[in-house]
Order: sequence, then structure tokens, then C-alpha cells
Amino acid sequence: MENSSLKVRRISLRLQLTFIFGGLVLITVSAMTFINFYLFRSHLSEIAAYSLEEAGSGAVLKVQNFFSPPRHILNYVSKFGFYDQVKNKPLDVETITHYFYSSLGIIPYETPQIYGVYMGFPSGSFIDLERGDKEFRKVANIPESNDHPFVRWYIIPTKDDLKDMVYYFDGTDWVLSKPADLKYDPRKRPWYRLAMIADQPVWTDVYKYAMADILGITLSAKIPGGKQGDFFGVIGIDILLNDLSQYLDGLKFSPNGFAFIAKKDGKLIAHSSLLDKDILRKGQKLEINLENYHYPSGYDLKVFSAFSKSDKKLLRIDSGDEQLIAMRISLSEKAGLDADLYIGAPAMDFTKFSVRTVYINFAISLVIGFIMIIMSFKVAKSVARPINKTVLLLDRIRHFDFSVRPDTIPSRILEIDQMKHATVLMHDALQSFLKFVPSDLVKNLVQMGQPLSLGGRRMEVTILFTDIADFTTISEESDENELVSAMAAYLKLMSDIISEHQGTVDKFIGDSVMAIWGAPKSDPEHAKHACEAVIACLKALEEANSHWKAMKKPVFETRFGLHCGIAFVGNIGSPDRLNYTALGDAVNIAARLESLNKEKKTKALVSREIVEKCGNKFEFRDLGKVKVKGKHNDVHIFELCSGKICSGNRAEK
Repeated sequence: MENSSLKVRRISLRLQLTFIFGGLVLITVSAMTFINFYLFRSHLSEIAAYSLEEAGSGAVLKVQNFFSPPRHILNYVSKFGFYDQVKNKPLDVETITHYFYSSLGIIPYETPQIYGVYMGFPSGSFIDLERGDKEFRKVANIPESNDHPFVRWYIIPTKDDLKDMVYYFDGTDWVLSKPADLKYDPRKRPWYRLAMIADQPVWTDVYKYAMADILGITLSAKIPGGKQGDFFGVIGIDILLNDLSQYLDGLKFSPNGFAFIAKKDGKLIAHSSLLDKDILRKGQKLEINLENYHYPSGYDLKVFSAFSKSDKKLLRIDSGDEQLIAMRISLSEKAGLDADLYIGAPAMDFTKFSVRTVYINFAISLVIGFIMIIMSFKVAKSVARPINKTVLLLDRIRHFDFSVRPDTIPSRILEIDQMKHATVLMHDALQSFLKFVPSDLVKNLVQMGQPLSLGGRRMEVTILFTDIADFTTISEESDENELVSAMAAYLKLMSDIISEHQGTVDKFIGDSVMAIWGAPKSDPEHAKHACEAVIACLKALEEANSHWKAMKKPVFETRFGLHCGIAFVGNIGSPDRLNYTALGDAVNIAARLESLNKEKKTKALVSREIVEKCGNKFEFRDLGKVKVKGKHNDVHIFELCSGKICSGNRAEK
């Protein structure tokens, strides 16, 4: 036995070493991989920051080039004005139109980012430059003479009886004039008001243009007049929000990169999330800021929030499982815009090629670790399989399920083999033991979860006694083996029906059966279930006896006695041998009722207590009161009827 124990320890140690070795390998490989990854990550961060600075320099130049044309135009016009160009000429509509056309007519062709150029005058009149494409001619009803730009005048008359007029000039002639009802006053527009209080060209916030349902920003400036301190008007240059956002979207330098222009308070000047957005038709207040329009990833919100708390030009921002690299570049000097350009991207966009090596090493480490885990798992599975089978077998034994034969294949692990052998012995022993005691009774006692000991308690139960009529004669006339086989079939039939109706077979007394309802498992309707069981037994025996008679086997005519009352129910016997049963007057009455069937020529007699418990759920035949051996008082008895089994008046309830 000592050698076997050593062998067991050797096997168990091998199993433990397998897990320990696999775990150590996995931990070591993972630790080395993660250490290398985090050491390399700081280096990758520097690479990402350098790449972003290079990309940021290029982006700033592009943004500066985008905003330069309108700034140069306004600087020139606001600095030199019209008086220096038309010194000795009257400043009438004709002169202003020719100069406006000749000076700015090239803009629609040379600067596609400029949507419109216009001027507003203190009188409320307004002049703008329109593209001379076919779409414009069609809308304005202008003859298709050429595709030159047009100067469009909106002149507000000084007399109240005259209407507003609109005039079109194509660079050579006035091609069209017609009344207008625009109700448009440039002096009330944001670009005009800002320019009036500024000493230099100034950019507006994003706003809706008055003559088109589109959004954009405007660079505007005052045009000096002939006298110092006087002014001639205000010139404005429009850039569409969609065009600016589209241009900015093209500056993204990586698949997940981002770029946007915003003011310190979060108001957006350009953002790719505004592209093709039908903002004006939402019927809501126009609030174009990061809170309302941002990337689904939320990168821009995190970057803007981080920079609002820092004065640094470049930041590394942790965003969940990844790191963002972002820059903030002021556009006040480079573009004359009181806003900042924000550009950035996840660090992995810059370092994905460098990270590939780290990931390959990590993948190899994971593969090795998984191989060790799989090997450990297979070893564990080979050990756990027989244990699991034994556990299932024990669970079936606990529920007295002996339908599956235990696995008797020996195990190479000594402890498991000994456990399986002991379990098989217990299985066979208990299966054999249950043939001597009612299995339902044992199941109920086990389910109660209490240790068995002498004693019990008084409780209301229903007791059944059965007996086979003329069994002595049947025994004398039948072959012993044939009688044993017939009795086995008979008792199984009776036991199964009693169990199906929540009864417990207490014992077999020769050819008699004693059964209990209401114990050990509580049953509030024990009398009803007992009656149902008796009726089912009578019907089943009627069919079985016909079959047995046809096969020339013994026929068992059975009599039943049923009574409900208080009995002492529990474990009766000695400390070494217990018998769960019922004692008391209720048991004796049930036994006496069974014996009265012979005298009354009936098959199923019940007491008045049964009738009162069941009410009108069954049919009973009143047989009156009778003397019962051992009882001073008469017992009122009834026959339990079922189909053709009995006839007579229904009992009065």
C-alpha cells in the first residue's frame, strides 16, 4: 500500500507541475512582452510627436494659403480705398461699378475658395460680384451674351414713393434692371457691424447668409473715405462653411486623423462633421460648437478639453485604451482669425509599422502560452473526466436512479481508481438494499435533509391496507416460481400506482400492502389522493386480472381499507434497526376496514372521515355503522365506488 501511495503522489505531483510549469511560462512570456511593449511605447510616442509636428507645419501653410487671398484683397481695398483710384472722378454708380468690376472681377476665377465679394454703403445700398455662369443667367433672366462675371447693384432710393431697384453690369454694358423687393439692409448684417467697430479686417463667426440658405464666415473691413475719419463703405468677402470644412477635411494626414478650427469658447469655424449637414432646416437655434457637432469617436472633444487646461503647443492625451497626439496652432497672426487650428490623430496611426514588431512578438508569446494552456487543459481533462463521471453517478445514487450502470474501466490514477471502485460497491449495495425497503420512503426521508433517529410526531394521515382474497388457496394451487413471479408483478403494479398518487408504501405484509399519505412528505389533500389511488388500483387490477387469466396465471382479487385520522408517524425500532411507519388507532381502523370487505362483499371500504375530507369529489355508498374489533364506538363505513364496481345511492355529505 505504501508503494501505491508513492505512485499516487508521483502522479499528482506531475499533474501539479504541469499546471505550475504552464503558468510560469505564460506569466514569464507575458511579463517580458508587456515590459518590452511599454518600454517601446515611450519611444513610439516620441516618433508620433515628431511626425505630428511635421504634418502640422504643412497644415498651417495650407490653411494660411487658404485665408491669404481674402486678407490681401481687404488689406489693399481698406488701405487705399476708392478715392486714390478715382481721384478726380465723381463717385457715382457708374464709376464705382467700373472700378469694382475691373479690380475684383477676376476673383471668382482665381480664388475658388471665395464665395462672394460685396460692399455695403451708409445709404443702405449694396453691390456684389456674381459669377456669370448659365445657372445665374437663368435665375436672373439675363441674355446669354458671355460668361463674364456680373456686378449686381441693389440701390435703395431716397424717395419713399420709389421702389428698390436691382441692376446688372457685365463689364461692358448694363444688361438688365428691374424692381426689387429684397428688404435687405447691409447695415444690419454681422459683417457690416463688426467692421464698423474694428480698426482692421475682422472675421465673423459662422452665420446664415441673408440671400442664400447657406452658412459661412465673412472677412470684412471699412473702406476709408476722402476725409480723415470718414469712410466710404464696408467690403466683405465670404467663405462657405462647407467649403472651408471640406478643405480642412483634406488636411487629415492619417486614416483616423482629425483637424478642426475652433475659438476659445468652443465655437466652430471649420469641422468635417459639418460637411453636408442640413443645419438650417433643423428648426433650432443656430449653435455651431463642439458640443453639437463633433466626431463620433469624441477625439475632438477630448483634445479641446485638454488644451483648454494647458498652454502647451503639443499634448499627449490618454483616451481609453489609446493615446492621442494633438497640436494647437494659433491662426491670429497667420490667418488673421481669432481661432486655433487643432490637428491630431491616435499615436498608433504614426507608429503602426513600428508597433508591428511588438505585436508579432506578443502574438508568438501568446501562441506559446496558449499551447501550454491547452496541454495543461488536456491533462486536467483526462484527470477530471473520471471524477466527473463519479460525481454524476453519486448524484444519481442520491436520487436513487440506478438506470445507468457505473463505469468499471480502471483508471491509471490510483486515487481515482479506488474512488470509482468504492462508488461502484456503494451503488450495488444501495441498489440491493432498496429492494428490502420502499424506495419512495427512503427518497422522501433523504429529501428532508435530517439525520434518522428514533422518534416521530403525531399528525393527520391517510392509511391504506390491502389484501388478496383467498390468497391461501391461490398459494396451494400455484407453482412456487410462478407465484413469486405473479406476486412481483402484482406488488409492482400496486406500488407504482400508489407512488404516482403521492403515497408512500410503508411495507409489504405477505400479500398485503400498507401505504401512507401525508407523511413523510406533507400533503394537504392526502385523503383525496388516497381515494384516487384506490380507484386507479381497482381499474388497473381489473385489466391485469383479465390478462393474467387469459395466460392462465393467478388472478388477484384485492380488497382495500382506507381511513383518515391522527397517528404517530416516525422511526420505530431499535437504535440499530429502524422502521419508518405509523402507529395508532387510525392504523388499526384502516386494517379492520380492509377485513370487513369480506363480510360486506365489497372491494373498497372507507371511513366517514374519508368521506368528509373528500366532499363530493367521489361517489360513496353508505353502509351504515358497524362494530369494529378493539373499538367501543361504532364506525360509520362507506364503499368507495368507481364505474361498475358498486351501485347504490350516493352518500349524503
